[in-house]
Amino acid sequence: GFVPIFESIIVPYFGKLLLAEGTNDTRARLAAVEIYDDMVEYCGSAAAAKFSPSLVQGIMQGIDDSTNGGDRDLKRASVYGIAQIARYAPNSTLSSVAFQILPNLMSIVTDAESAEEEENTYLVEITVSALASMFLFNDAPYGTFDGVDKSSLLKKFLQVLPICQDYDEAKVCHDKLCDLIESGAVSMTAEAPALMRID
Repeated sequence: GFVPIFESIIVPYFGKLLLAEGTNDTRARLAAVEIYDDMVEYCGSAAAAKFSPSLVQGIMQGIDDSTNGGDRDLKRASVYGIAQIARYAPNSTLSSVAFQILPNLMSIVTDAESAEEEENTYLVEITVSALASMFLFNDAPYGTFDGVDKSSLLKKFLQVLPICQDYDEAKVCHDKLCDLIESGAVSMTAEAPALMRID
């Protein structure tokens, strides 16, 4: 399998590049985050459990403008990593930082929407996907956490749908929306205007 190769060849070099302390080259950090994102997403639960704690350190710096060097691609890759960790890694992986991540992600959505730049569309879409994956979907690892305004998250999630920029994220989000409707977590009556707008 790929995991031993990743561990013996990739981790010694790219692992240190996840953090600003390892390099001041944000493009190298981007490459490291993207490689770890893919490892968590595609290489199975054991790999996700093993490598996601290192990725968490990188994404926490990647979503923070004071530590990401203003690199928008690094921010996007970090947000994408949050969604993958929420879906594939053990629930404990993000538990110590979940409530630190929440306001950061909400701020990303608010700032990107207020800028009204087309290039922000992808960032907004993957950010609401990450939020929903952490807190909103039926299988969200932190869906029962106190202090999360799920009503506000749901409205933001529905407002951004349909996801158009990333096919894989679109499939996940639209499938999970159907699950939310079937489980009664989303009321077709109360949310009819938002649901009718999704085509």
